[in-house]
Amino acid sequence: MERHPRNEIRRLWLLPEPFAFFLLWLWGREGSFLEAERDEIWEILQLTDQLREELLSEGEVRGWWRYQRLGGIVEFQPQFSNPEEWLYHGLA
Repeated sequence: MERHPRNEIRRLWLLPEPFAFFLLWLWGREGSFLEAERDEIWEILQLTDQLREELLSEGEVRGWWRYQRLGGIVEFQPQFSNPEEWLYHGLA
């Protein structure tokens, strides 16, 4: 704890692993990438469009999913059928 805590709000830092967990969970629940992408959790986590694209690209590099976007067309295909499988195989 700081000696004199400041009363400023700092932007959250979202790592690829929690992003992937939430995205895969929402994708499985909603059944649609676009619905998962529009969920209110991303606003709560202060996720900007630029950071979302970076995290999606990072997940693709790590082999968690296949992702491409061209305008309004999105291809998103997870390599794991559910978050539990991703936790067991994707993070190992």
